[in-house]
Formats: sequence, structure tokens, C-alpha cells
Amino acid sequence: MKARIITTTVVALLTGTVANAQNLSAYFNNNYIYANEANPALSPDCKTYVSLPGIQQGLESTIGAYSLLYPSGNGFVTGLHQSISSEEFLGRIGESAKINTNGAIRILGLGGRFNENNYFSANIRIRETGGAILPFDAFRFIKEGSASSDSFDMSEMALYGDMIGEIALNLVHSFENITVGATAKVMNGLAHGSMGMDRLSIVTSPDKWTFEGEGNASAAIVNFNPGLAIDLGVSAHITDNLMVTAAILDLGGISWAATSNYRLPGGKWEYSGIDNLSISDEGSSSNIGDEVGNAIGDFLSKIEFEKDGPESRTFNTLPISANAGIKYTLPSWDKLSFGAVAAYKGGALFNTVDARAIIDIAPVKWFEMSASAGVSTEGTRGGILAVLNLGPVRAHMGAEMLGSQYGKFSGITIPIDKVRMMADFGLQLTFGR
Repeated sequence: MKARIITTTVVALLTGTVANAQNLSAYFNNNYIYANEANPALSPDCKTYVSLPGIQQGLESTIGAYSLLYPSGNGFVTGLHQSISSEEFLGRIGESAKINTNGAIRILGLGGRFNENNYFSANIRIRETGGAILPFDAFRFIKEGSASSDSFDMSEMALYGDMIGEIALNLVHSFENITVGATAKVMNGLAHGSMGMDRLSIVTSPDKWTFEGEGNASAAIVNFNPGLAIDLGVSAHITDNLMVTAAILDLGGISWAATSNYRLPGGKWEYSGIDNLSISDEGSSSNIGDEVGNAIGDFLSKIEFEKDGPESRTFNTLPISANAGIKYTLPSWDKLSFGAVAAYKGGALFNTVDARAIIDIAPVKWFEMSASAGVSTEGTRGGILAVLNLGPVRAHMGAEMLGSQYGKFSGITIPIDKVRMMADFGLQLTFGR
């Protein structure tokens, strides 16, 4: 079984990912309907709501346009162009490239307060996560190819992607000064794919490649794949103006009914009849994704995976996340509050720790805005979210767009390296307070 079959499955998951990252900027926003996604003890300020279809989508990457595009005349060429030296191109890559995507398509939601102390909600959504780790030598390989005899270390290269359907049932109960919440998630796995290289080295020459290493891959895209998970959260009012919160999310997993497993057997083998990697570059940035994708695909297609036994049932735990926060509301004007949130987000390939300060202001009944800024293990973080209440119609719009360097494309300023991007949009019908 050639790796291109596995790669096609994983890439389909990654490119289809629409982001399920928690919106930490909205953590203390009272009007944000989906605050319980980050802490199940938090509930909106309305008595009843109906959530219409919405989307949250995000991407973070340690490489961006700055790493891959270079000015040339009136346009750009990629780092794979012959006019760009290996030293210049590889100097922008760093030790390895990490890419992470996770998000949710929110299909429908209902929520309501059925007495003074209890709030119940039910939401249907599709969650999608994906990630990739590409070692430095993967870029060196697609840049230098087999032009001369050389060796490349591809160890620790990995790809991963999941797509999950979910019904989330949330219950919030308030005591005198403490509120607790729990969300039960009934899930079905829609697609799964992964590939990992425990050890892989390649020695190239103009007439053959020699491989040595071992790895594994798996894929599951059919059958009923049930799963269960639970979120637990608490919030406590220390004083009338000071609140602390904590939550742990996604305790559970998915049972994949028919997982196909493959292995890259340890040892050494050769591949001959090599054609040099063909990289077209017409001086335009429009084909950068195709060029890099095709180059990596050409490389992976030379690796032979073998079927490792019959299809089997496997249980995969969900990456666990945890949040903790503190919020202080001004005694003199309760429309303004300050807070801080620390978050740990587990990942199939790598984990992220995020700490940021949050300011929240609701100067009028029909508008509330939250903004955050901070740092994480993957770079700076920050974002903004605004909620509009126009009668029974409520809309929220949020975004993060951070990077270490910025540039203008088509007149729009965007981050071009170490990118963190997120968009969050939704509409709801709300009734009562």
C-alpha cells in the first residue's frame, strides 16, 4: 500500500478542517452563547436561546508566506525556485514546521433556564482536528531533491486528522456562591487518519534512493464509530466582584469500528528509476500550495507501507484540554471587567499552553465586546469578539490574526509567519433575561 493512499486520506481531513478551537477571548463574555465550550459551568445571560448554523475556524503554523515566498520583479517566487539558494530558503524554516487546525461547524443549538438555579442546553456540531509535523530535512529534500548524493533524516515526521459528529448536552447548577457544570457528549467518528515516522533516513543519488527506517499509519472512514466524553467545570464568586473558574474538557474517546493499520517495516530498501522532483515556478504566489503539496506528495509516494493485519476496532482518547481563569468586575461600574485565563490544549501531535489577559466591556444592553492578548508555547496570542443584541436576534463575530511578521496582499495586512488565525461567527434567537 503506497503512502500516497494514506496521505490522500489525511490531507483530505486536514484541508477540510474548519476549526474547533475554544475562543478564549470570549471566556468571560456574558452574551456569548458558546461560553460553555470552554467551561461547562458558564451560561449565557438569556433565559432561552435557539442557535442557528455557525462556524468557528482556525489555523496555527510555525511557517507562513514569509518562509515560502520571495519577492521577484513585480511578483513572488517560491523558495523552491532556482534563483533562491538553499541557505536562504532553509534559513527561514527553522528546526521543523508545526501545523495545527481544529474547529467546529455548529449545526443547531437549544438552551434555556428552567428554574432559578439550573440552565440546560443541547448543541449539535461537527468537530474536526488536524495536525502535521514536518522535519527540517523534509524541506531540504524537496529543495535539493536527488541532484547529488546526500542523506536526509525524516524521523518524527507525522500527519493526523479526525472528523467527529457530536451532540453535547450541558447542565449548569448554581449554589449560593458556586456554580458547577457538566457537558455529556455523545459522538460518532466520521473519519480518522494518521501517519508517523519513528525513524526514517534517506540516502539519495541520481540513480536510486536508499531508505532505512520504520513507521506506522492508520485510517478509518466507514462504519459506526461511537464515542462518549464529558466536560467538567466550576466557577466561584469569592466576592461580589471577584470570580474564579476552572474546567477540564474532553474526558473520553472514540471507538473506531474498522481501522486499517499499515506499517513501514524496519530495515533497509531501495527505490530506483527516480525522476527528479519537478517543481514548476512561474513567478506567482498562486501556486505555492500546489507546489509544496506536490513536492511532499512526490516524496511520500516513494515510501511503501504494508498492510498490518486485518481491520480491527481501536479506541482513541480525545486530546484533553484544561482552562482556569479569574475575573474582576469594577465595583463602581459593573459594565467593565478585567480577567486572565490560562489554558492547556492537548493535541495528537503536540500540546499548547496559552496564557492571556482579557478585558470585557458592555457599555449598553445591545453590545458587549471582549479582547485578549498573551503568549503561548507557539507564539503570541490575542483576539477580539463582539456580540450584538438586536431585539431577539443575537450575533457574535470574533477573530484572531497574529504572527511574528506582517505583509500586505491585495491591500490587506495579514500575518505572514508563525501564523495564528481564527474566525468565529454565529446567529441566535434569544428570549428573556
